[in-house]
Amino acid sequence: MLPVGTVNERIGQNPETGCWGQWVLDRYGRVWKMDDTGITFHVISDLHGQVQHFDRITKRLIELDKLDYPAGPRMSGHYENHLNWDLVTIFRFAWPSLDQATRAHVRDEIQQMLDWCLSQSLQADGSFKTSEIDDTLGDAQMYGAWFLRDAGYFEPKRRFWTRKDYPESEAVRDRIRARLVATGLGGPSLRQAYEAVTGK
Repeated sequence: MLPVGTVNERIGQNPETGCWGQWVLDRYGRVWKMDDTGITFHVISDLHGQVQHFDRITKRLIELDKLDYPAGPRMSGHYENHLNWDLVTIFRFAWPSLDQATRAHVRDEIQQMLDWCLSQSLQADGSFKTSEIDDTLGDAQMYGAWFLRDAGYFEPKRRFWTRKDYPESEAVRDRIRARLVATGLGGPSLRQAYEAVTGK
């Protein structure tokens, strides 16, 4: 039986890093706490951001930013919209708790994710490239659209992390929307992508 403290610790939060992940008990009785970006996202999302240690969580996730999933937010060394959206969601919850130095790191991280999304994932026809983490074409479009929406690329009021303007964003939005309409929106993921882009 592992020792327990706060409610968050009882559901697997690492009190040192603030993250969640698998805890393994080895044959010598030592507990190994593995931080997992995906599990951390799901716990924070399911608890609607009502968790402790957001400053530690954010600093740890920034430390893990070059690692592959599940520890970090990359797959085969590169970003993925699905995992980028997870991070942006966490950073939005965490933002009020962060000091200026950590906010600067978050700004850099989100900008790098945004640059990757627009230059590597988003295609000339307005679709998002399907990758190994996407179950379907619809998933690829949905997570790409969710990331751009929640990073505030389309709307300044969602841009919690920067005051930078993206004057090209309306043209990009129109291109994505037109591509989604051309697909016929034949599935829930495609419809959710359309709603994310149009705000409907």
